[in-house]
Amino acid sequence: MTDQNAIVTEGRDAWERIKGTRPLFSDWLAIGRALLVGKAQCLRQAGSNRPYGPVYMKSMRAWLDSAGLGDVETQERRGAIFIAEHEAEVTAWRQNLSPSEARNANHPSTIVKHFQAGTRPQARGPKKERQEEGHAAPAEPFVPLDGADFTWPDEARRRVILALRNTRGQPLPVMVDAALKAAIRCSADYRALKSCAAPAKAATRAATLAAATEPMHA
Repeated sequence: MTDQNAIVTEGRDAWERIKGTRPLFSDWLAIGRALLVGKAQCLRQAGSNRPYGPVYMKSMRAWLDSAGLGDVETQERRGAIFIAEHEAEVTAWRQNLSPSEARNANHPSTIVKHFQAGTRPQARGPKKERQEEGHAAPAEPFVPLDGADFTWPDEARRRVILALRNTRGQPLPVMVDAALKAAIRCSADYRALKSCAAPAKAATRAATLAAATEPMHA
């Protein structure tokens, strides 16, 4: 119990820092750990193994207030819990980001969005491409592939596989949405797809199918 109290205290202190200064990943992780402690306690009190129902919700609300975390928004709580539950995977993903990308990957919602989709946050800094000073370049019109056969770039396939692994066990529409968003994230990905348009070889298709259907580990 002493260790759990220390975890909750660290979470409360982290929340106070977030409200007063620029939020850090380490602070949101501390909050997530504290929320896991509260979640487990409230599940025991509710006699349930699922975080739903009026008894659980009432218990959780009381716990949040007592822990000094009552003003953490619901979406932020869910994201912080996700980070704590997948601490090793999220930390490893974040370590692969550039310093500028990592500075934009502190808030739970940002982390969960990009981690599950297998994408990277936009690095902070000035736009690299500008048509002229003060004017953004016009958006490139979408040109359909007209049913042409094509091969997926290796990087796109990697993102899709990672997105499916990260959403394993969730409803099928969630998995499909994550996979599609990971496959084509922006016009640059679409241009890369067009550049490799060609008759797809059977071996490439078989390899892609095998990679996408291999056992997924949480």
